Amino acid sequence: MSCVSGRTQVVSPIPPATAVTQSAQSTRLTLARSNTSASLIQTLHQQFMSLILNDTGRKLFYEYLKCGYSEHHLMYWEATQNYRKVGRESLIQQGIPDQHNDEQVVPYHSYQPNQIFTHPIDSTTNSKLQIEAQNIYNEFIKSGVKMQINIAETCRNAIANNLPHATLHIFDEADHIVIELLKGNYFFAFRETDKWKEYLRIKEIEERKIEEQQRKDQSKVCVIL
Repeated sequence: MSCVSGRTQVVSPIPPATAVTQSAQSTRLTLARSNTSASLIQTLHQQFMSLILNDTGRKLFYEYLKCGYSEHHLMYWEATQNYRKVGRESLIQQGIPDQHNDEQVVPYHSYQPNQIFTHPIDSTTNSKLQIEAQNIYNEFIKSGVKMQINIAETCRNAIANNLPHATLHIFDEADHIVIELLKGNYFFAFRETDKWKEYLRIKEIEERKIEEQQRKDQSKVCVIL
């Protein structure tokens, strides 16, 4: 079933997180056999990240996932972004350089398995992070909870064991898994829907507005000069 305002529309059901869709498998095989697979994979990744970092795109993708009862994975991703934002703001207040100096927090871009981070965290921030990390764990990570995300049990246990001394990067591995799941299991199919077309149309309008504003700003600078 598809969520459409004012009516119900029948569509192919979205598969559970434990299964890779035939569409995703087909796309991966195509990419693997292509001489430009690396380029195509990078393009798809950029499209996906652009989608979930765009407020409108993320909302449309959320609606798509919700119809298949998989929206909790995106909700988890949003929760961990906010979690890091709290910690990063505290680091800035302490005068500690921010490793991810971007407007949006995208840990996947710099994620490396087993990477060690040594930024010190004061006791106040540590308490905040522990509380927030516990809340995320209780809502999305803990086995058996209603919105449990699909991650490896070893990852789930590692997060549980690290809760007493939570750091900014306690959820890095889980984020990586969730991003790959959303991209591989759902994004390919989402690109075939009307919601994707709507996102591209709105994104184009937004980009035009930005370009127009930039031209206006540039004109003002030229006049002043």
